Amino acid sequence: MSELIAISLAFPTVVFTALLTLAVLFWILSMMSGIGFDSMDLDADFDADFDADFDADFDADFDADVDADVDADVDADAGGASVLQFLSFIGIGKVPLSMWGTIFSFCGWAMSLLIIYFVQDVVALGLLLELAVLAVVTMVALPLTRLGVSPLAMLFEVSSGYDSREDIIGGVCQVMSGRVDEGFGQARFDTEGAELVISVRCEQENELGRRDQALIIDYDEEENVYLVEPMDQLLRASKLKEINEAVVLEGADGPAQVEEAVSEEQEDKKVQLTD
Repeated sequence: MSELIAISLAFPTVVFTALLTLAVLFWILSMMSGIGFDSMDLDADFDADFDADFDADFDADFDADVDADVDADVDADAGGASVLQFLSFIGIGKVPLSMWGTIFSFCGWAMSLLIIYFVQDVVALGLLLELAVLAVVTMVALPLTRLGVSPLAMLFEVSSGYDSREDIIGGVCQVMSGRVDEGFGQARFDTEGAELVISVRCEQENELGRRDQALIIDYDEEENVYLVEPMDQLLRASKLKEINEAVVLEGADGPAQVEEAVSEEQEDKKVQLTD
């Protein structure tokens, strides 16, 4: 037992020991303070399908209860696509970041502990060998973490309020990519209860760009993308969330809700100009 503790506190295992200790302390603090998943989760649920030709600026706000906001701007043709695909591959965004980190640190700690325990009796441990073990364990722990979070991801999809992907058809999304066409596009779907980042496509010529609004008209299950139509930037964020909430929870007619909301806002502007 003492030997295992010594290995846990020695390099390279100590790296994962420290991460795992932080994760355990975080969960203890969470249970004591009542912190929920909503406050420590990623600000957006990343869609599993990141397209290889995604060439837009992508902002993801990682919200944590340590009051730290990390703004990641990914400027990419191939580079940004690779980063997003890698994040999706290792399971980041499918579950709360704290849960992902806990699973990753445990996998790394367990593998590093076992490897060092058996290898130290065969060869002399040196810095190069220890660094090699750290690299190998990290590379193996990442896909193992994805396998670990995959069954848990379904639980968080249900808790986000969407019974199926078709639930958001008729809602309004906000474009996050530089453009949307038949090949690629990313958008954010907001309600009061959750935010979802989705892959979108538009089959008609358009001028959709970042922060523009688009109406979700259909879902392509085979390609795992939503079909959208452009609409003018007329709705306030609060009204957009209100419409999406009605579409998801009440099955409201999204286009009719949008038309009514636009008419109301135009009337309000006319009244303000008259006054």
